[in-house]
Amino acid sequence: MIARYGVRNLHLHDGDIVEGHNVANQSPYTQADVENKRMKVEALADHVVAAGCSRPTTHPRYIEGPTPLGRVVFLAVDKMKVRKAIFEHSLHLRPSTDYVIEVRMGVDELRVYGFNPRDRGEVEEWKDSLYDDAEAVEGVCQTPTTVGDTACITAGVAVARFRHWFRREMVRDPAYTRPLKVEQIFMLR
Repeated sequence: MIARYGVRNLHLHDGDIVEGHNVANQSPYTQADVENKRMKVEALADHVVAAGCSRPTTHPRYIEGPTPLGRVVFLAVDKMKVRKAIFEHSLHLRPSTDYVIEVRMGVDELRVYGFNPRDRGEVEEWKDSLYDDAEAVEGVCQTPTTVGDTACITAGVAVARFRHWFRREMVRDPAYTRPLKVEQIFMLR
């Protein structure tokens, strides 16, 4: 979705391969990606190109330790401890990143967070939303019965957050002068 919006300098980081449960809930992966044991970043990059967009730069490995990241970071990982580690090692107080958009999906809810990693108040609000992995219900991404619609809605809200940030930061559109709240919650019932 973000590539179709016209963003050209995309970097994809993931050390995982496409598995069967990804086909149902992480569009646009296919059964062929599963059968060929494709790395998620490579399969996604190919699908982005097939949609007529510029090829993203792929990093077929997990982010471990300090890693330079971009101006806007979409953080979409399965575990809270991974979110915390990426934030601490690669995002917190880094001058290269202006905005972080983090997504979480549950069976009947989704949450999208957007914050400046250098803004103490926004960071504290986001950190207050974190919990231990032991408290989490099994991740939607690992659940084979998950409907892909939840992922599509979550992605749409994340891209809308990016658009809002972009308009406010780049275009200086008066209609976008007020920042969004750090947390957005949607109940899917």
